[in-house]
Amino acid sequence: MAEILILFLALVFGLIILGGIKFLLSLTSSVVKRVAGVGMYEKTDQQTKAYLAKGFERIDHPEDALEEIDRALSNDPSYKRAYFVKAMILFQIQRYDEAIQSVRKYKEIKKAFVEEKEDLERLKIVEITSLVKLGEKQQANSVYSKALAEDKSIKHRMLAYSKAYFDKGLYGPANDIAFTLIYMSELDWYSSKSDEFYLGQYYLYLGKTLAKMNKKEEAINKLDEGISLLDNRKNAHRYETVRYLYEEKGDILSENNRYTEAIWAYDKCLEIEQYPDILSKKQKILEIQKSKK
Repeated sequence: MAEILILFLALVFGLIILGGIKFLLSLTSSVVKRVAGVGMYEKTDQQTKAYLAKGFERIDHPEDALEEIDRALSNDPSYKRAYFVKAMILFQIQRYDEAIQSVRKYKEIKKAFVEEKEDLERLKIVEITSLVKLGEKQQANSVYSKALAEDKSIKHRMLAYSKAYFDKGLYGPANDIAFTLIYMSELDWYSSKSDEFYLGQYYLYLGKTLAKMNKKEEAINKLDEGISLLDNRKNAHRYETVRYLYEEKGDILSENNRYTEAIWAYDKCLEIEQYPDILSKKQKILEIQKSKK
């Protein structure tokens, strides 16, 4: 009798624990949904997901990737995630008009899911940059101003994307984002020391991408533009903004055998501080010039 009672109490206790676990899981799930502001991961059929997966696999071959994504959208025209991926690929290959169309299709679909917040942050960068490159600057200003009011870090994320595209060898979109940041800086006046650093980085990556696109003179002109702007700004030297611009200018000139001009640019860096790497670059040029005499 005692054993039966013990088993009964164990069963009751187990059910109580199981009920508690279910309650906690339910509570956790509801909290996650509230924090994310969405209901669930986006649902669609397996074939549609398979097409999108193939698109991801072929991301290094944009045209092939777009074919797979269009198949996914043909299967399910309300599949938001597919429009996100399509917009990102079109932006990568600088088909900005089509990229904006995909961004707008994404926004039109009233379906919330977990990845949506992150998607929208990326799509803002696509939309702003695409509008600027298409000459729709008034509309770009409006979108950027709204994004900036919601989140001041948008400009820093845009810079991070420019750097990421540059590191992948995608110099076109990297250049276009840097160009957009400089254009938009007129809307967001820079006054703090950290903002001066970022403004210098915008010009730096504009110059770097132009150089990689074999637009050397244009790159030098843009670097000079940044130098001229920042040389007249408070604390610019202290935050090394000008140093990076002079160094990049020296590197471009050195690569094109314009050694005297390159030494001048490196000397401007050394006026700010005696950087060992700059001293090394200058010394190499001096050795080249000496060997030619």
